[in-house]
Amino acid sequence: MKFKGLFLSIIASVSLYAGPHQDAIKTYLEQSISKESVKSGKKATISGFSFSQGKQVDKEWAGYFVRAKINVLENGGNQVIPFSSVFFTNGYFVTNELSTPKADDIKEDLYPKITPSMYDDERLIAGNKNAKHKLVLFSDPICPACRQAVPRILQKVRNNPAEYALYYYHFPLQQIHPTAYAVSQGMIALHRMGKKDVLDRVYGDGVETMKELEIMYGGIKITKKDKEHLEEDLNVTEYLAVRGTPTLYFDGEMDLGGKKFFSKK
Repeated sequence: MKFKGLFLSIIASVSLYAGPHQDAIKTYLEQSISKESVKSGKKATISGFSFSQGKQVDKEWAGYFVRAKINVLENGGNQVIPFSSVFFTNGYFVTNELSTPKADDIKEDLYPKITPSMYDDERLIAGNKNAKHKLVLFSDPICPACRQAVPRILQKVRNNPAEYALYYYHFPLQQIHPTAYAVSQGMIALHRMGKKDVLDRVYGDGVETMKELEIMYGGIKITKKDKEHLEEDLNVTEYLAVRGTPTLYFDGEMDLGGKKFFSKK
């Protein structure tokens, strides 16, 4: 549905509105949804706003973590699409990208943090769970950027098991990579079957489809538990408002571009 990808374009722009910070963001989102409704012919409204405590970037600009729901009426039914993102505003302009180093730091700090339950043994794929630092990685097996980053992350963790524990969460971006969901299910099933080389082969060989994965391993049986595992991963990405891949968390906090992780020797 078009509305699911709507904010990819909305949040990249800047618009002018008057009023307090939260009112400016709310008005901005409501008017953006209204414009999209006119273009698509599908009636949509936005509701259920919640705002984090704002953090100042400078004297004028502040950042907020925002959650909301997009309600889309279609074919007599109502589809509710959850939405969350960080926005910056000075009470007049609203944007999700503010080009200052301080804004990047505040943006990371505003996103929800990893909870202890997310350090789940089933998702530990490299390193030692008692290591000094805990990493949580969200990745799509078809994502070109992930294919560059994941092997590097794995290698560094494996070379330093006392320093790092790496937990892997599947985040197939189905709108961009339609085959990623099935491949992710297959990866979960193979991991459950005891195949320790799944990430190396999928990312290293550039697997594109479930059929390729099945040929590679001589067949895969996906269980109900495997399907539930993937849905749990997607629920976590929604809670944390993960929007792209790869996304890495370092000791509970978002590490944009892996700067903290890769800067450590």
